[in-house]
Formats: sequence, C-alpha cells, structure tokens
Amino acid sequence: MGQLAKLSAERCKDLKTSVKLNADKLFNGDGDVSTPNLYLAYFGYIPNVLEEIKINCLRAIDWLMNTYSGEITDCHYSKRHFMGRKVDEYEFIYCTLFEDLMLLFNPHNSRIHLLFRKTDREKVQAIIDGIRKFKMKRRKKANSISLLVNGSSGLETSSMTVTRPKLTI
Repeated sequence: MGQLAKLSAERCKDLKTSVKLNADKLFNGDGDVSTPNLYLAYFGYIPNVLEEIKINCLRAIDWLMNTYSGEITDCHYSKRHFMGRKVDEYEFIYCTLFEDLMLLFNPHNSRIHLLFRKTDREKVQAIIDGIRKFKMKRRKKANSISLLVNGSSGLETSSMTVTRPKLTI
C-alpha cells in the first residue's frame, strides 16, 4: 500500500489539469459544493480520498485548529438551519493544510473526508490518528425483552428490562 502512495505522488509531481472548471461545476444539484470538483479547481489534479466516520467533527475541528494552526492555509464553511434546531449549524467546514491536503468536516453526518495527492502520507496519518481520538462511542442500550401475552382485549406485548445478575465466584 505504501508503494501505491509513493507512485501516486511521483506521477503527480508535474501533473496539472488543463481543464478549467466553471463555478457552476463546483456545486451539485442540491446547491452543495462538490468536494472532488472543489479540490480539482483548487489544486488542479484528482485527489486521493480517505473517509473517517462517526467522528465528533466540532471537537475534531477545534483540535485541528489548535494543533495545526500554523499549517492551515485556508478555511471555508457553510451554515444552514436544520429542522428542529433553533440556531444555524455548520453543514460543511473545509480546511486546507500543507501542500495539498483538504479536509471536509461534515458535522451533521459525523464524517470527515481527507483529500490529498502530494502531501506526505505520514503527515496525513498523523492527522487521522488525531481525528480518531474524537470517534463517537456507541451507547450501550439497556437489555430488554418483549413477551407476547393473551390479554383481556386479545394479544398484547409486555416489555421488561433484563438486568445483569450479580455473581461472585
């Protein structure tokens, strides 16, 4: 896998696209920015893409801003009003770092995309390791069981919680 990243970086060293994107190509049908097209317009070549899921994006972006504040070259964001919320919230946050690393934070879906081509893989991995500290943990659900019983008005379900026995052996 390391050879693939090395080959990708070597081949891309002098690669520039001759395609210029119109501003309308930066947006998809929903009016959201198309991340690969933004990267292509910004850096001029097709990126490698990594995705991290179930990440607390707001805590991760705070960590990134504190840890890599000197390396961040640009930031963009979009905010919108989500149903059932009282204030506008971040929908997407874009940050560029190093030579050509772009991070897309999607707090609403708890996802982060990392797009890069020439940036050293060790630098990218260091950021991934830092971001993974903010992985959301699964909540433990209370164990429960439902029984089908014959009630006065026909069949009914009766639910009860299952508790762990306290055993000391």
